[in-house]
Amino acid sequence: MIKLKIITPLGLYKEGEVEAVHVTTVDGETTILSNHMPIVAMLKTCKCTLSEHKEQKDYALAGALLQFADNEMRILKLQSHFSSFPPGLFLLLQMAGFLSF
Repeated sequence: MIKLKIITPLGLYKEGEVEAVHVTTVDGETTILSNHMPIVAMLKTCKCTLSEHKEQKDYALAGALLQFADNEMRILKLQSHFSSFPPGLFLLLQMAGFLSF
């Protein structure tokens, strides 16, 4: 099993154990399984497929850095998905309780 953390500028988005991770790096598609060799890669905007409990779950990534070693993976999302919102809208969503920190 792979211990996975997906981290955004807003904090920890997802944490858990997965069997496999399929992503698209700047060099092409790759699937990482347990005991894969250590890797650091830039990810393209892509679908990230996680194999969890024999189910496949898809997540969207837009620019991220992947680091894997010793069956621990970190995906660092470089931008928050809220970064393209106008500042006033971001503040309004936060005040309305849609965003909490």
